[in-house]
Amino acid sequence: MFQELESRGYDYRSFNTSGECTLHYNVQGIATNLNMGEWVPQWCFWFINWALERTNGSCSMKLDWFAGKQIHASAPAIAVSGLSVSDHDPIVVAFSLR
Repeated sequence: MFQELESRGYDYRSFNTSGECTLHYNVQGIATNLNMGEWVPQWCFWFINWALERTNGSCSMKLDWFAGKQIHASAPAIAVSGLSVSDHDPIVVAFSLR
């Protein structure tokens, strides 16, 4: 997907923080499992639980991304406030038109 964005003139690198995660999953989280159950087949959960045994049932990943074309981006960040307003951390970026 990212190669396709770049081949069409879109920039995603300056719009996002490298190496930061926006979704934090734990197999013990009831709400998380209910949300994931809406888009992950039930049979997958056995494998997910098995794969996460060595990390005590937790993993983090980057779920959300910004991309732009003919826009200058600055100060991309993940807005972590300690409040649970969503099932994942929101991302923010300042931008200006070129």
